[in-house]
Amino acid sequence: MVASEPAIYWVQLGEQSIEIGIVPNSDGYTVSIGQTRFHVEIEDARSALRRTSLRAHDGTAEIKAPMPGKIVRLLASEGDEIKANQGIVLMEAMKMQNEIRSPRDGVVKKLCVAGGAAVNAGDLLATVE
Repeated sequence: MVASEPAIYWVQLGEQSIEIGIVPNSDGYTVSIGQTRFHVEIEDARSALRRTSLRAHDGTAEIKAPMPGKIVRLLASEGDEIKANQGIVLMEAMKMQNEIRSPRDGVVKKLCVAGGAAVNAGDLLATVE
């Protein structure tokens, strides 16, 4: 990718040269490729996981690790009825313990981790229905 002027970039894709315009706006960027425009937001992985895990859920809610860490203790078991915002696992990350909570009322259908397990950001910890 080569910047030809501010907010205009040229990308070589095989034999084709494509002009891309990228203009910042109040809530992200407007990206233009030819006559097509896209709105783009850039968000770090931890914020994106936190935002999606706190939304109201219908059906099955997947609780994922917001960052890499180690599971210190399970706070719920499969089959337990839990309330929204109730802790499911206690996770240590960056020398701090974080309680990972359910985004909704329901039943813990599956726990995908055990105490002492290492997890990566985005790994599935549990499902709640």
